[in-house]
Amino acid sequence: MKKYRDRYGMCHSDPKVTPLQIEAKAFFKGLKPEQGGLGKFEHFRNFASLILPPLDWNPWLERQLRSLCDDTYATRHANGAVFRNVAWVGCGAAGKTFASGLYAWLWWIVDMKNSIVVLTSTTKDMLRRRVWPVLCALRSATIDVASGQRLTAGHILPSSTTIQCERGNDKYAIFAMAVAHGETPKAVDNLKGIHAPRILLVIDEATGTPEGIFETVPNMRKACEDFTMLTISNPFSHLDPGGRICMPVGGWNSIGVDSEEWETKGVPEWQIDPGICLHFDGWHSPNKEAGKTIYPHIYTFEDYQMSAQRSADRLTLNHWRQDRGFWPPEGSCNTVMSEALIENRNGFGDFEWYTQAVPCAGLDPAFGGDECILQFGRVGTLADGTLAVQLTETLPVGFLTSQQAEVEYEIATQVIAACQSRGVRPEHLGMDATGIGRGIYSVISKLWNPSVRAIEFGGNATADPASVSDSRPGSEVYDNRVTQLWFDVRDLMDSGQLRGLTRQQAIQFCSREYEIVAGHRYRLNDKAKCKKRLGRSPDQADAVAVLCSVARQMGVLPRLHDGGQNQSWQDFVAQNELANSSEGYEGGAGYEPGAD
Repeated sequence: MKKYRDRYGMCHSDPKVTPLQIEAKAFFKGLKPEQGGLGKFEHFRNFASLILPPLDWNPWLERQLRSLCDDTYATRHANGAVFRNVAWVGCGAAGKTFASGLYAWLWWIVDMKNSIVVLTSTTKDMLRRRVWPVLCALRSATIDVASGQRLTAGHILPSSTTIQCERGNDKYAIFAMAVAHGETPKAVDNLKGIHAPRILLVIDEATGTPEGIFETVPNMRKACEDFTMLTISNPFSHLDPGGRICMPVGGWNSIGVDSEEWETKGVPEWQIDPGICLHFDGWHSPNKEAGKTIYPHIYTFEDYQMSAQRSADRLTLNHWRQDRGFWPPEGSCNTVMSEALIENRNGFGDFEWYTQAVPCAGLDPAFGGDECILQFGRVGTLADGTLAVQLTETLPVGFLTSQQAEVEYEIATQVIAACQSRGVRPEHLGMDATGIGRGIYSVISKLWNPSVRAIEFGGNATADPASVSDSRPGSEVYDNRVTQLWFDVRDLMDSGQLRGLTRQQAIQFCSREYEIVAGHRYRLNDKAKCKKRLGRSPDQADAVAVLCSVARQMGVLPRLHDGGQNQSWQDFVAQNELANSSEGYEGGAGYEPGAD
């Protein structure tokens, strides 16, 4: 069969091959200048200009698309497989979602019958508000610009947010799926079954994406010849999945808010190879640099002006996420804890006990659909005589009924059984007894033992000393009880007497902001605001706060870094049950309800 060469030297069997077909093939092959081509990005751009109406190009859109076309940081394995790990972090209105949808659509249609695109977002609502409308709009706009003829690509299934390569073919398609808030198990199962020669995985809202989604990458990579992974986020924490993907090769201290891009370490446990991260800072947007808005679809000059005028906002996580598009520098935000504090105090580590440690637990009941969390831990004595708390196990407590009385009974029976099996005595279990928690507390007290401790999250702070370094009554320092409880946890962490935090607990403590009210009192920001920012309620941190309140009543009180305590704390220590004892208690499953 006779072959015909195009202007790039590629062979075709059809002498009437069109410029559109030529550019599609050159983009697919990633034809480099040394091979007679223009480079993958230039061919992508030419292809886009021939198949879509004129696009509003801007410098950020070009940077984003170039990063996906540039194989400088791609990993080539011995079997010939290529893995690209690209991350985009930035402010709101950086155009990240549009750019990912544009690339995904054109990447897929050049080889639909061998390719799978997976685009994830946290919820179905966010999916239908973000990337899915972009895909639908691009599909509808796809034409042969030269002839003006509309090109129909793929078969769309709006109800399942899927575009098949052909009707009935579910193997090679674009799948848009929600992956959090009850959707995770289904999404994980679906992702594990995805295999193709070419795969593009786009994870939007990476900061709120469960780790289980990233753990499917090893399975998806099997037999895949060309794997591209793109994660998109407004930075939140170094500890969340988005932060782990973006970890610089040189560590977090090697970059700053003015860094535009850096090489990333990869995440070996998820089989994610090293790659590249691009940063889009609203304060350095093309519109800000121009001194006026010339690209209306990205962070505008007016956005910059409003942000710059709100100097107080610079102490908030929202400023760093939505305006600077970067992780807040240490100490720049009013949060209960910082990642540096936890790292410096070995907050993720384990203690070596000098005596037998006493098991204890804290329960945060479910409110308004939030998780019911039972946190276990141990109180023990260290070699220097200091009492400390080791967090051991975080147990979600589920229930089947929607009737409140039955919910209370279901939770109560599960909690009692879990505590008995782990040797927790009734007086060493505490729970938030506010609202619905009061009913659960009553049931547990009746079924088991009335010595279970009720921890009130509502109401005013107590008169207990505010901290080891501040002997004022807590009621003079904290605006309410829940603020006092959270800062009590921080005090234990700061004194090196709390370890065993999980990554999720650390994120919650490091993201709960506070404000100063009435001129001098600390008050945690509304839980609903924290829930909106985290994508979930900080239930695990609340459970830790309950457990630490129990431990406090068992005598675990923060010490100054030199090992001393102020006089008010010495008096308080003397009143607590384990403070002056090196003896532990080894409970067992045989502890009976009603026993004391």
